[in-house]
Amino acid sequence: MKKGETMEIYTVRKSANDIKSQKGAFFMLENAIKIATKTRCNVYDSNKNCVWNKHKGGEIYEQSI
Repeated sequence: MKKGETMEIYTVRKSANDIKSQKGAFFMLENAIKIATKTRCNVYDSNKNCVWNKHKGGEIYEQSI
């Protein structure tokens, strides 16, 4: 990681604002998706944007950089 860069943190939750349903937080999207698949939750980025949705057949959404 370069100086000044930040790492994205992906949270696994039923909804973006449902803190109690959180199953974990991950730096690697692949690891977050593994847990989300097992727990039937969604994956959100640090801005609370859904990047993987359990209802869309596990669709991964494009992220803006």
